[in-house]
Amino acid sequence: LEGGYNPWTFNKDIEVNRKMKHFLVSPEVRYWFCESFNGHFVGINANYTQFNLSAIPVPEMFYALNKPAGFTGAAENTRNQGWAAGAGITYGYQWILGKHWNLEATLGLGYWYTVYDQYENRKCGLFQDSAIKHVVGLTDLGLSFIYMIR
Repeated sequence: LEGGYNPWTFNKDIEVNRKMKHFLVSPEVRYWFCESFNGHFVGINANYTQFNLSAIPVPEMFYALNKPAGFTGAAENTRNQGWAAGAGITYGYQWILGKHWNLEATLGLGYWYTVYDQYENRKCGLFQDSAIKHVVGLTDLGLSFIYMIR
């Protein structure tokens, strides 16, 4: 079970209003090919997030990665607020580093359904548009250090 939470606004300036507020939960079921918590695995994941993002400078090459979270176009020009849910398949590999430490790399692909509103990116910005999107793309991408409690 993975999760993420960020309740803060980075800059409360009326003209900038930079924020990346979100709540994310992502449960996953895994099948390990040889030994649990060591080597190759595949999984099925589900995802749910609520977000309120604005004025985040995202390089153009990453827009496709951010579409599942509700972005359309340049994220630094709008504030996007809504939710998304999805599911996908995951492939990963885990390396044992020591008695309690592991390193894990994961890649997940699947489907996202997202509903969001777009506003000007200033504080209390004007409503611009609502959207419902169906997106096929990343559902998981990670490199994690893991502490094993034994």
